[in-house]
Amino acid sequence: EMLFEGVVAYDIMGHTFFIEDGIETGNRYIRNLGLVTRGSSSLLNTDQLPATFWITNPNNTFIGNAAAGSRAYGFWYDLDAHPVGPSFTRSVCPNKTPFGEFRDNVAHTNAEFGLRIWETYTPKEFGCWGNDVAANFYNLVAYSNGIHGVELSVVGHVRLVGFKVADNRDNGIEILEAHGSWGGPMIKDALIISHSMANQGRPQTGGIKTPNKRRLTVSNVTFARFDDPSLSCLRACSHCKVRQGGFQYWFEKIKYLGNSSLHRTAFKWEHEVLFKDLDGTLAGVPGGWVTPSNGLLPPDICQQRPEYSLNAAVPGSVCTEDVQLLRLAWNKAQPLATFAGRDVFVSNEHGSTLIPWRHYRLTHMDGYMLTLPSGRVHNLTYDLPLALHVDNTAFSAGLYNVPKNESVIIATFYDTAPGHFRVGSTRQDIGRQLTFSDSHTSWHFDNRSLELQYILSARGQTNELSDLLYSFSKEPCPVSGCPPLVIDDPDGYENTWRRWSVASDWPDNRVPLPGSNVTIQSRWKMYLDLPEVDVEKLEIQGKLKFEDTRNVVLNATWILIAGDLARLEVGVEASPFAHRATINLKGNRRTPDLVVSRSMILGSKVIGVFGQLHLFGTPHNVMWTHLSQSAMAGDTRLRLVSNVDWQAGQEIVIASSSYIPAEAEIRVIVLVSGKEVTLQEPLQYDHVVDDFLTGTETGTGNGASRWWHSDGGLHVAPQVGILSHNVKVVGTEDIYDSIAVHEFGCRVLVGYYRRGRSEYTGRAFVDSVQFHHCGQGGFFSTRDPRYVVAFKNGANGAAGSYIRRSSVHTGFNTAFGTLASNEVELSDNVVYRSVDSMFRLSSINCVVERNLGVLTRSIQVARPADNHAVDFPATYEISGSGHVIKDNVAAGFERVGFYYPGESCVAEGAPDSTTAKFWGNSAHCGMMGLVVMGLRESCTAVGGFVASRQWEYGIFSSIASSLVVRQVAVAVGHTGLCLNAFGPDPVKHLVGYKWVKVEDSLIVGSTEKEPCFSSKPQHCPSICAAASSPKLGIMMASFAKKRSKMDGTGPWHKVERALNTLYNKKSLLSAESRQ
Repeated sequence: EMLFEGVVAYDIMGHTFFIEDGIETGNRYIRNLGLVTRGSSSLLNTDQLPATFWITNPNNTFIGNAAAGSRAYGFWYDLDAHPVGPSFTRSVCPNKTPFGEFRDNVAHTNAEFGLRIWETYTPKEFGCWGNDVAANFYNLVAYSNGIHGVELSVVGHVRLVGFKVADNRDNGIEILEAHGSWGGPMIKDALIISHSMANQGRPQTGGIKTPNKRRLTVSNVTFARFDDPSLSCLRACSHCKVRQGGFQYWFEKIKYLGNSSLHRTAFKWEHEVLFKDLDGTLAGVPGGWVTPSNGLLPPDICQQRPEYSLNAAVPGSVCTEDVQLLRLAWNKAQPLATFAGRDVFVSNEHGSTLIPWRHYRLTHMDGYMLTLPSGRVHNLTYDLPLALHVDNTAFSAGLYNVPKNESVIIATFYDTAPGHFRVGSTRQDIGRQLTFSDSHTSWHFDNRSLELQYILSARGQTNELSDLLYSFSKEPCPVSGCPPLVIDDPDGYENTWRRWSVASDWPDNRVPLPGSNVTIQSRWKMYLDLPEVDVEKLEIQGKLKFEDTRNVVLNATWILIAGDLARLEVGVEASPFAHRATINLKGNRRTPDLVVSRSMILGSKVIGVFGQLHLFGTPHNVMWTHLSQSAMAGDTRLRLVSNVDWQAGQEIVIASSSYIPAEAEIRVIVLVSGKEVTLQEPLQYDHVVDDFLTGTETGTGNGASRWWHSDGGLHVAPQVGILSHNVKVVGTEDIYDSIAVHEFGCRVLVGYYRRGRSEYTGRAFVDSVQFHHCGQGGFFSTRDPRYVVAFKNGANGAAGSYIRRSSVHTGFNTAFGTLASNEVELSDNVVYRSVDSMFRLSSINCVVERNLGVLTRSIQVARPADNHAVDFPATYEISGSGHVIKDNVAAGFERVGFYYPGESCVAEGAPDSTTAKFWGNSAHCGMMGLVVMGLRESCTAVGGFVASRQWEYGIFSSIASSLVVRQVAVAVGHTGLCLNAFGPDPVKHLVGYKWVKVEDSLIVGSTEKEPCFSSKPQHCPSICAAASSPKLGIMMASFAKKRSKMDGTGPWHKVERALNTLYNKKSLLSAESRQ
């Protein structure tokens, strides 16, 4: 309660007049003058950008003061949540304290703002709580300031009354966010001049820049001397990033002097803002709108006008009061991996607009926002390629500022019918076509057209304007729940075998007709003894065995193996199937889903295993080997390291040796002679064998250890693997969908089902089997993993399952995955092409050995460029503990070769080749060879790894523990090793002893045979480092407070969220996958 009156302060360092702790109230500053306030780096942090009047509690009085020539601000309300320093108390809240008085002050010639409120001021009735109350600032004159005359950050019922603003550089008044009720935040009775008669310099380019969100009323404001097309009275969306905004603001009693009426607004994009003209003074249309033009506006009601089209690329329109314009936003579209980064087409009876996915949104991060007219049906279509075309199963949304009795209908088409939808709290179909008089969140699904419509309505709301927030989900089961599987569990099988071909062996004395549904009953043992059988749904509760006397083909849409005695056999381990056996799974994206439970969605084109699956083909003596010498484009002969028993007519895959993973090639064998293979067609690309240092080869394995030399050198050669087997599971072509375009193949789900006290856990025993055109693109969620083979929720009941010596030929999703299914073996397999990670473990105690993975595609490659829509699949994605991961190769991948947590090390020791569970693995031709995930221990170790031709990093880490890297070889790439640690937080005065140690390792920069590129590979045009980036052996370790943004050489490195995504999404894939 002190008085400062008539004081002149000149050439002050740091704040001139200031209230420091934030607890001081009742002080009066009357007719003081502050001239030239300089910054200081020796006082408070805030003194570096000082204010002539620095105010930390709003309950003080400022009348008739002048602030001129400050290094930063004239008047700065810098309001904390609570007082600071010795005055700290939680009972006082400066950023909510009722306002004192601010009247008749002047701020000019300050380097940044005349008046600033930072960071938040939302005055409340009782200081820290209560209803919103007004804070009225009166009669400020603000001119010739270096950025804006006035900038308010986040405010509640703050009102700027009687302001006169002119000659500032950018905007007269700019407000970042304005919260509270309508009529609360306000600019009133103001005069805003672009350039005064005294101003001979650059004019003020903008008058008022409206907030990026919530509510503001502009009343009785006059705009003057905005007399050039480069100037605009109004601008929208303060501090917005591209594609943000969409909120509405109210205007009344607006006046334009001179040519200002010709230069009213400039918009940045077509859904940026909604200006409501309450009385017709803004645009001559009482109750109408000014908004950027877009295809959803009714052309008979909304007309483009030049004075609102100062940005010719985004013209503005004036709409009459006959339409209500609303803001719709949504995010968390499921499945996330499929929809992240995908744009949406929105259309109605008037036209259409494209709404891009964006990470930075004002209300719905990682989502969408648009403005649209009410009283219309709006159709939403996601811009998905056919290969990723899946149903949107869930999202969260909001419709904003909806007047009473207004509504919109949202429509979208689905590929398959649901069990039911849930829109908000509504779970029942209304049973008829919707009308605009239906209640909020009512919905109807047309089973013929597969169109869903739901309504968002403010009917019955008590407020004049309402924000309608809701969630949406497509549920796999009816409201009453999923129908249970009816499984009869007898004590044992019948003594005699039945035969499919014998009519008397069927209950109705008739062999099933083609296309019928067939059940193998629980006590039956039946031979499939016909050359070809065609069914729709085949339910196996007993035993069905392919008779090994001829070639057999089974065609089905759904195969369900369920029950304690349920078993499908094609050969057995001791006696593999000798003839050709083919299981053709048929269907397309519109085929109805088979659902066992909410967590077990089989879909179609599927073998669902809740019993036992035995598939045994005739094994090859070698599943994969290496080229012994280079094979160049145009060659038809391959010279291999090993003798092979492969045969003419079979298909093989040759891995890439360049930075481009897609240079892997499939060829048909014409002749095999020992270690030489002749191809039907010549090679299209070079496949180069490279000696980085010469020496004598040691070791006997097929993985990385095979290529260590006694002198520490390295020999790298492309791999060649066999794809053909006599037992095949095939995703067939469909008359509606080309499988190469739609990428909707077959799948096997080995799962868990519980009914009452009975539990059924599937187990699969697969050896020497080809999976051709399997996996279903777009279904990447762990809730519905449409992998080639997925082991899900089996826990220890799946123990002993294995896939050995098998192949995947052109997969459309993850090849093999274990999700909470333990002790599964994946060994000696060859996989060509996966979309998303190829081998995915989210379980414990699995064995993954001697596998070859060729061409791991990223979902993001076909996605529009957005550095925040990050996706980092790996050929081997390992999470969980106790796994044995040895002698595997990642040969060509668009993002990562291996994710691996690492192993525990004591002090500076680390596991070696005899004790390590991760050893002998290698990765070549990709972006990052190995990403170390780190353990929750003091020290993490990795070793026995080879990475070559990585566009970004051979080995990368950014973990919270120390790291030991032992016996690795990294050859040819932009950066060999980039190994970092982070934590503890120095701000908390914590001490950590950490190190990064690299020992017994080889790093090679380049060779004569290295492929040369002048531009980035096609699979990472938007995120990879430039081709001209320097080559580094070791990027020295950084030890930081938190995970860093990498080294900055690639565009995605600068996005902290990219690195967090790289790590966080890989720890465990979902809650249901956790042990």
